[in-house]
Amino acid sequence: MLEKAQNIDNSLTTKEIGDLLEDLVCFIIRKTYFFEVVKNVRTKTNEIDQYISLSKKGIQALKLFSLDKKLLVLPVDGFLGECKNYKENISVTWIGKFYGLLKTCNCDFGIIFSLKKLTGSFNNWSDAYGLLRSIVLIEKYESKKNFYIIDFGINEFNSIKEGISFFDIVKSKIEAIKLGTSYEKILEKYKDMVDEDKSEFIKSVEDIT
Repeated sequence: MLEKAQNIDNSLTTKEIGDLLEDLVCFIIRKTYFFEVVKNVRTKTNEIDQYISLSKKGIQALKLFSLDKKLLVLPVDGFLGECKNYKENISVTWIGKFYGLLKTCNCDFGIIFSLKKLTGSFNNWSDAYGLLRSIVLIEKYESKKNFYIIDFGINEFNSIKEGISFFDIVKSKIEAIKLGTSYEKILEKYKDMVDEDKSEFIKSVEDIT
């Protein structure tokens, strides 16, 4: 499915590209096991692309195995997903609109999914990245809320393909915003942990055999 999304050509309509992106997001979310997706939710004033929340199976699993919900790393039980299927990178306009939607829906966490990246630079607070970080700080100091908007683009989809979990990616994104550091540096640690876990598993199997 990811390969198909990456090889989009001009023969596809905007709607077809959007549907492909939404299908990819739904597939990844449902594969987490703990979350489910409701698509195209209508409110009195807006349409929400995706409402993502803890599934019944997820809640049952947490109780059955006495798991701490903090292990899921997501700051809320339900959040909004917004799919942007444009050929250009995501600009400040879309960050601002999504922020407005989150506030209207009284939701403190949201993910913008795209096959592109945000405009600007995370390091110098410019364009979309700058607005995203500014929003987080405004909500923290003025509203006293832990409020996060993160982007999930082609690099993140590829990370999942490489074996990094959706939860590790989200956690890395949130930590990067908190610390004002590079998301890639934090994610690299998780990649190293995955490699270590694989090595330990292989070694344990070899010891048994």
